[in-house]
Amino acid sequence: MILRLVKPSSGSILLHGRDIYSYPIELYYTMVQGIFQDPYTSFNPVKTILDSLMDAVSLKFKAGNKKINKVESLKTVESLLLKLGMNPSDILAKYPHELSGGQLQRILLARAFIIEPELLLADEPTSMIDASTRMAVLDMMFQLNREKATSIVFITHDLSQAFYVADKIAIMYRGRIVEYGERDEILSNPKSDYTRQLLSSIPKLSERWFKI
Repeated sequence: MILRLVKPSSGSILLHGRDIYSYPIELYYTMVQGIFQDPYTSFNPVKTILDSLMDAVSLKFKAGNKKINKVESLKTVESLLLKLGMNPSDILAKYPHELSGGQLQRILLARAFIIEPELLLADEPTSMIDASTRMAVLDMMFQLNREKATSIVFITHDLSQAFYVADKIAIMYRGRIVEYGERDEILSNPKSDYTRQLLSSIPKLSERWFKI
């Protein structure tokens, strides 16, 4: 609903005190962006990766009433891909179906960096990314948060990631929030039985899982 893909059946979602549906759609998507667990549905299948990323550049410049410098924009795109562990010459001319899910998730993060939204909704953003590059992607999200003041809603089933990236954590059970608070407080003093069950289920290196 935050991304305006599904309209609320009741109530409203506010951004800067305004209903999100009161914003023109192009302006709204310069303020709010998403990274999805299934990235394949996030790209136009008939456009190359370069075309999709340049669309993000166009959206940003159009919102700011600025002219696009294509040379500088291409340099920015290439630099972002390199930071995310991808070779631009191997990526930009390809179509979405020619890339892996992990590559597409990283390209979605690159798109968010181009637009510099106020809010980034990240739904399991590293679910398809190799463990070797996962930390680099999370650190780039930190960078977006620190340098551009982007707020991030990070949705995950991985508690270790949640505790790594979050300032505050909301624990959900059957679609409802059962606990919300500061990360360290929830980690050290969970109030909900469900939260305690989740924490106890995290494997500990110092413990054996079963006896032989």
